Amino acid sequence: MGVLRSDEFKDDPKLEACATTPSAHLLVGTPPGPHILKIQLALERLVPGGPAISAAEKSSMSYGLTTAAAVLNYKRTHVPPIINFSYQSAPDAIVGQMTIKAMDDDLEGTPLPDRDAVADRALAASRASLHLALNHLKNLRNDINALPASSDPAFSGAMAILLSKHRRNIAVVAKRMMLTPDPSSAAFRDALDKVIALCDRNLAQAKTILAAGTTGLCDPSNARNAAGLPHAWTLASQPDPKTHLCEPFFTSDPLDLQRDVITHEYFHLQGLLDISVNNTADALRNANTIAQIVAFLADRFRQVNSDGNERAVPPLPAP
Repeated sequence: MGVLRSDEFKDDPKLEACATTPSAHLLVGTPPGPHILKIQLALERLVPGGPAISAAEKSSMSYGLTTAAAVLNYKRTHVPPIINFSYQSAPDAIVGQMTIKAMDDDLEGTPLPDRDAVADRALAASRASLHLALNHLKNLRNDINALPASSDPAFSGAMAILLSKHRRNIAVVAKRMMLTPDPSSAAFRDALDKVIALCDRNLAQAKTILAAGTTGLCDPSNARNAAGLPHAWTLASQPDPKTHLCEPFFTSDPLDLQRDVITHEYFHLQGLLDISVNNTADALRNANTIAQIVAFLADRFRQVNSDGNERAVPPLPAP
C-alpha cells in the first residue's frame, strides 16, 4: 500500500515514487504523462484562483512553465508555505515529497467531481441547444416556403419581412455554409434542408457517452493520442458507448464548451469529419461547422465559438 491516500493520487506509481524518492520529483522537463495531468487538475481544484495552466500543457500532460507557476503559487500560499529549510529559504516550482504529500492531504478533504453528472449535464445542454436551433431553422424554412412567387408583386414586401424576422438565422447559415445570404436561392434552400436533416439525426441519437478520462479511446498510451489528449474521441464502428470524453473535457469550465463538444461528437456519428472548409459541400461534411451553427442559433448574442475561436466579423445580428 502506498503513502498517498486521495482518490486522485493513490495507486499511481509515478506519484507514489515522487512522494518517497527525491530522484522522482516533478519539475519542468519531466517526461509528460497522466501523472502530470493529475497534478495539474489537483492544482486547479485546490487553488481555483491561481495562475492558469495552459490548455496546451494539460492536453500534452507536460510540466511546462504555466504548471510550474501554479505549483509555485500553491507552495507560496499554502499554510504554512512549503519550504524544505534544510536547503532552501523560499518555495520552488518543484513537486517533491513535501509538496505532493501536502496536496494529497488537501485533496482528501475535497470530494471528487462526479464525472458522469458533468457528462449528463453537457448532454442535456446539447439536446436543448439542438431543439432551439431546429426551431429557428424550421421556422425559417417554413417562411421561405410561404414566400409568393418572385413574379408576384407581393414578393418584395414578403421578402423584406422575412429578412428582418430571420436576420440572425440567415446570417449564421450563410456565413457557415459559405453562401450568399439570399434565402430564396436554390443553393441556400438546399443547404438549409441538409443542415436541418443533420440536426434532426443528431437530436435523435441515443445516449452513447463514456466519461473516460484517461481510459478507453482517451488512453494516453494509444497512438491516436500521441499529440495530446483531445476533449473527446468518437468511433462510430465500436460498440456503445461510442463517444469517450477525455480528461481535458472535464477541465473545460464553460458549460457551453462542454455542450458543444457533445454536439460536435454526435455529428461524427453521422459520418461528418474534421476537415478544412472551402465551400458549401465541405461545410456540410464538417462536424464543427454544423455544431457551431447550432450554438450560434441557440445563443442569440454569441459572437465567438465556445472555444474562443472564429470571432464573427462583421458581428452577427442579435438577437
